[in-house]
Amino acid sequence: MTDTSKFSIFLISQNPNFMKPFEEGLRDSYQTFRLKDTDAYLIKDNPAKIKIAIVDGDLCGQATSSLREQNNYSQLGIIVTSNIDGFFKEEFAFNSGADFFLTQVSTFKTLQLRIKTIVQRNLEKPQTSGSLVSSNNTKESSITYKGLTIFPNDFIVKAEDRVIKITPMQFRLLVNFFAHSGQLLSRDWLKKNIWEEQDISLRSIDAQVSKLKKALPEVAEGIINIYGRGYIFNMDDADQKSIKQAA
Repeated sequence: MTDTSKFSIFLISQNPNFMKPFEEGLRDSYQTFRLKDTDAYLIKDNPAKIKIAIVDGDLCGQATSSLREQNNYSQLGIIVTSNIDGFFKEEFAFNSGADFFLTQVSTFKTLQLRIKTIVQRNLEKPQTSGSLVSSNNTKESSITYKGLTIFPNDFIVKAEDRVIKITPMQFRLLVNFFAHSGQLLSRDWLKKNIWEEQDISLRSIDAQVSKLKKALPEVAEGIINIYGRGYIFNMDDADQKSIKQAA
């Protein structure tokens, strides 16, 4: 039996009816709390091992950015939902630190799959407390490439001692480009494996790849857009030899 005391879900909205159709289902598996964006800081002091915030993207404004500044990806998963479809709202959510963005949530299963992904991610690695960079950040659990150090377990990229800010989806793109170097990754493949079949447009996928390249010019030159097909991340032999990743 699942120990629900280890899992907390926070419904963040000023609208008391936010997520009402799914609240009973959430309470069956998790401790569930309702918060307004003004008291979202209470999340940090919650003792649950895994914490997930479901944020009302239509009413909460900067709540996602504030939550992410206070909690790294190991400490808190963030799902932003909206009743209004739009690329800019989706882009804002990801750039603010959301793990997932959902529009027109019509079934509990749609929500549950995203929660399950965050739970699995956080169960598979040590939890952190306090600082942005966790104790799991070791050379043995990292990739080094052209002056970058990438920590797959912690969703962190560093240049020397400086943390480079990229979104969770951009980080997942980055790690998958390394994992599948030299292979063509179609946009359909990316949608299935990075966004887990979210209703995301091909334009949004391209935008996230572009933002990743802009944030990490060291990687950008190796990411090649194959028109109409997808992307290939190419490294020359010297680059491949420079990569050090734990077995």
